[in-house]
Amino acid sequence: MTGPPTVPVKLKLTLNGEPLPDSVNVRLLPEPPKEGITSIKGVRLSDGTYALETYEPGDGAPPGTYQIDFTPTDTTDVTSQVPQVKPATVIIPNEGGEVAVDLEGTGKMAPALLPPP
Repeated sequence: MTGPPTVPVKLKLTLNGEPLPDSVNVRLLPEPPKEGITSIKGVRLSDGTYALETYEPGDGAPPGTYQIDFTPTDTTDVTSQVPQVKPATVIIPNEGGEVAVDLEGTGKMAPALLPPP
């Protein structure tokens, strides 16, 4: 580990009260940026929640504030879309645990921006 220590976190995200579509991955972007952390990966669990990973599988996330971002599950599909939501943040508490956020969506899907090859 070469950054801030992590706490175990399970993130429950909903979109207008409904579970997120299976076609998106979740990542968290630190606000403000943290040295040693570019993003935190959310791994979807069978119950629809996300286990967070910063440095290695299952390690959680450093406490702090993060912007919620989406990427498509299939980055090779140029027709992939992600939900359009109003900008949202999540606060990971010092003790970790389960954190719930209901995102406010616009009801539209947007083309996923694929990173350059």
